[in-house]
Amino acid sequence: MRQMDEYIEIANDHSRVKYACYQTVIAAGCNLGPKAKELLSMRWYDLMKVGSYIFKLEKHRSALVIDNDFKRIINKNYRIVKPSFIQQYIVMGSVSSDRPLIARQFNTALSAIFDRFDLKIEDPSCMTFRKTFARKVWVDYGQSEEGIALLSKEFKLEKDSVRRMVR
Repeated sequence: MRQMDEYIEIANDHSRVKYACYQTVIAAGCNLGPKAKELLSMRWYDLMKVGSYIFKLEKHRSALVIDNDFKRIINKNYRIVKPSFIQQYIVMGSVSSDRPLIARQFNTALSAIFDRFDLKIEDPSCMTFRKTFARKVWVDYGQSEEGIALLSKEFKLEKDSVRRMVR
């Protein structure tokens, strides 16, 4: 993220806004672990107006607190992007500005961003962030079965699927 911060500071206006939006979505993915559709349908309002994120599409998921580092990224990038209205999607489709990107478009752009910053991740996608979130939770729980059980409940997945995700 630091490398992206530095690039956002020196980029021209269009690139600056684009990378600020993507940095926000990447941070949301890593901090919240949503499914692709949830991640891409996030609006600035969803992250700006509350101290926690309430899942709209994954209604079984618990609300997650937005920590201070994540808030800093959200606020900084909101000031850079200056969206027309707070209900605007964070990353918008190229065809129409009132629709979010579809997963395939996002994954293609994400791959280009990872290449730009020389990040070696095979086939980056929205799922990359869900796995990152799961691994972080698992490590925070001391790589224990308790962490696997929590993630299994949170993601509504079998424990074996969660184990594969975090390893």
